[in-house]
Amino acid sequence: MYFQRSTKLQLQSQMRDDIRGLRRQIANLEWLIARPTQNPVTARGWKVFSQSDEDGIVLEIMKRINLTEGIFVEIGIGDGLENNTLVLLAQNWRGAWFDTKKLAFDIGVFGGRLSFAQGFITAENVVVEIDKALATLQTEAIDFLSVDVDGNDFYLLTRILESGFRPAVMVIEINPLFPPPLRYVQPYSANFQWDGLSGDSGVSLQTVAETLQSFSYFCVGCNEFTGVNAFFVSENFRSQFLDVPSSLSELYVGPKFGSTRSNSSRTEISPNLISQIARLQVQGGVWRGPATRSSASDSSS
Repeated sequence: MYFQRSTKLQLQSQMRDDIRGLRRQIANLEWLIARPTQNPVTARGWKVFSQSDEDGIVLEIMKRINLTEGIFVEIGIGDGLENNTLVLLAQNWRGAWFDTKKLAFDIGVFGGRLSFAQGFITAENVVVEIDKALATLQTEAIDFLSVDVDGNDFYLLTRILESGFRPAVMVIEINPLFPPPLRYVQPYSANFQWDGLSGDSGVSLQTVAETLQSFSYFCVGCNEFTGVNAFFVSENFRSQFLDVPSSLSELYVGPKFGSTRSNSSRTEISPNLISQIARLQVQGGVWRGPATRSSASDSSS
């Protein structure tokens, strides 16, 4: 009897969580429909392997700049089943992953196209670790960079750029609690780990946009579903984004934490699925040879 009662209570709790999740998704969709100015880049967002709608946004940007293959680096990929570059890996890209967690699958299934280093990435070691990974991939440059470490993202990103890397496209996690024109960045601490609750971590969109402008990057938007990821593109491709609002206030989305992920969405991607993706043959794919450090994509432009 106790077991039956306990099971019933668990089911009721699960149903309540599912209902709350559905209500958040409905509210988010209503917001998207009612929003007066829609960004044509972030409006293309959808989820396959990303946490929310980042996959669609990344591919829309790549389509606009005509970058069909390249080298990615992603810092903060979890166990590898849900991140911003798995969708690129599935399309014959090569790249490097970094995270403190153990991967849920063997990277060997990708036949040398993927490098992974498990460990804590700091502003002090980030460039060294990237250089080692790129050496394994026999290249010297990055086309796509994603940083999501729940805190020191700004410091890792600026250190990478200061070292000379110039990716064509970058994604960085921001703190949407600070809308433009508010400037904010948390104090640097090499051992910082977000507690999952405090709202004073990370960096504001205004701060990161102004900093990246000095490195010749412009913002093309924040993901619509959660507002926590900001997308930046090299000024070399400005002409491909003339339809995108130029004001940060229009590109800013705002916090919608937990608005898109149901409790069951995470389980849809399995290590077995990853193995199947690794076996996909992309027609017409040609691997890029060693590239210059400044930008792997520059050599094809």
